[in-house]
Amino acid sequence: MNKIRIDDYLNREFRRHSYNCWDFVRDIWKDLTGVDLGHQTPNDPSVGSYTQRALEVASRLTPLESVEDPCIVLFQRKRLAPHVGVYYRGKVLHMNPRGAEYRALDQVSANFTSVQFYR
Repeated sequence: MNKIRIDDYLNREFRRHSYNCWDFVRDIWKDLTGVDLGHQTPNDPSVGSYTQRALEVASRLTPLESVEDPCIVLFQRKRLAPHVGVYYRGKVLHMNPRGAEYRALDQVSANFTSVQFYR
């Protein structure tokens, strides 16, 4: 497992169809592990397409019983597109329309009904 500098990711900007939370996680995970998750943004912008893609990615990863450092965190809620981030050094690095953030897990997960962890 490689180490990364969190500050190297915090200046990245959200672009819904060209650089979103999936692209952000792809970059971080590749830098941390050497594993490329591939481009995961579906062409169809529907919630169903994003949810299906999230479940496809999750099926290729190992589910964890609880958070581990590092791991991929999948956040879900009904009728809204899933969200993804990377738990690293006690917080979640994630991307949303406001940009990149590094926040406590409970802050990021507050508005989601399901939080799952993968490696």
